[in-house]
Amino acid sequence: MSYEYLPFVTYRELFLHIACFFIGEDEDYVVKILEPDYCATAGIVTLIKRCLLTVSPSKKLMMHGLFIDMARRMVNEESPGNPAKRSRIWCNNDSYTLLRQGKGSETIEGLALDMRLVREEKDNMPEAFEADSLAKMDNLKLLQLNYVELSGSYDDFPEDLRWLSNWNYLNRPW
Repeated sequence: MSYEYLPFVTYRELFLHIACFFIGEDEDYVVKILEPDYCATAGIVTLIKRCLLTVSPSKKLMMHGLFIDMARRMVNEESPGNPAKRSRIWCNNDSYTLLRQGKGSETIEGLALDMRLVREEKDNMPEAFEADSLAKMDNLKLLQLNYVELSGSYDDFPEDLRWLSNWNYLNRPW
């Protein structure tokens, strides 16, 4: 009920972004990334007052598992059968499939992929994904790629990207 009565749409969007991508991250780090678009400083205060979010003594964003599940269920309901039409994709298998098939869309605002957690046969996995597999994601603002290699041209790379996290890829192209 608290989510539905948040005073601004930006706070609702902030809640969903945090639940999908930023649990356990440092509050100042998240504010730096999300402030321009989502009024993160004031939004986090509001989420805390509404008991939807807590901040640990070490300034890590924390959320009850039921709220995380609720937020992710809401995102899944945006398009139950087609992850490419959702605003956020955090499930590794969905992200993997979208990048491998180049089926992203303009509705995607955030995508996370950790190749260590993809459940597919090692023989079928590509060496690298084409950078242009992100080209259709015009509204992509948050991109987290762990153990992922991108190859090819970056000419059509999303221009509105606010956060790019690429962990443990030693031959980084950027």
